[in-house]
Amino acid sequence: MRNLFHRQLAAYAQYHRDPHNCATHFVGIPMLFLAVILPLEAVRVHIGHHGMPLSVLLTLPAMAGWLLLDLGVGAALSLLLCPLFVLAAQIE
Repeated sequence: MRNLFHRQLAAYAQYHRDPHNCATHFVGIPMLFLAVILPLEAVRVHIGHHGMPLSVLLTLPAMAGWLLLDLGVGAALSLLLCPLFVLAAQIE
């Protein structure tokens, strides 16, 4: 069973090194994230006098977790997600 997992993991890693796959992920993953957060952008959670989009509140724990696991990955993720939140707010 362990050998099967290692073979599958190696195939997965090899497949994700393909330039075409990288290009589709570069465009597709942000589009999928935007599609998920867009409906959540309309729901506001009021904290005091401020209304925070549910999309941001649900994403904050993941961003914090990545920052704790790996500061570089967490910072990059935070920087890449912020424009998507702005875009979702503009669309909404």
